[in-house]
Amino acid sequence: MEDNSGKIHLVYQTRLDPGDQWKNAFYHDIISSGIKTSNATSGPGNNGSWMRLVEAGGEIFYLCSAWDKLYIKKGANGKYVKLDVPAVDGMYIYTSATRGGTGRGEAYLDILMLCGSSSAYPNAKNYYVRILKSDLEKLE
Repeated sequence: MEDNSGKIHLVYQTRLDPGDQWKNAFYHDIISSGIKTSNATSGPGNNGSWMRLVEAGGEIFYLCSAWDKLYIKKGANGKYVKLDVPAVDGMYIYTSATRGGTGRGEAYLDILMLCGSSSAYPNAKNYYVRILKSDLEKLE
């Protein structure tokens, strides 16, 4: 993701614990003026399946799914808040981005929550959620 100031943000995960195939470690890399910095980050309660970064009002927000729950936090040092959204087993999350047709001036953050649990098929439920970007400013 490229932020308003031209910095490139990358989030990736590793699954390197042979004792727990589901344990993830997340990293947030920032590339600015050719210099890369890398920081370890975590999901809620050191848990998490997928993480996405979004920008609103000049702030970076971390959106993280943990099996059937969705969390968000403001900045690297923020506190995760569980969002009141429907449970989706094995949730994969996708967010709107400027390269995909949404503008920085849009009023909403659009999130697609897709079921990733094979046991839920063929009747899996998927959801589209909209969050007012102005509500994100209230996070600590």
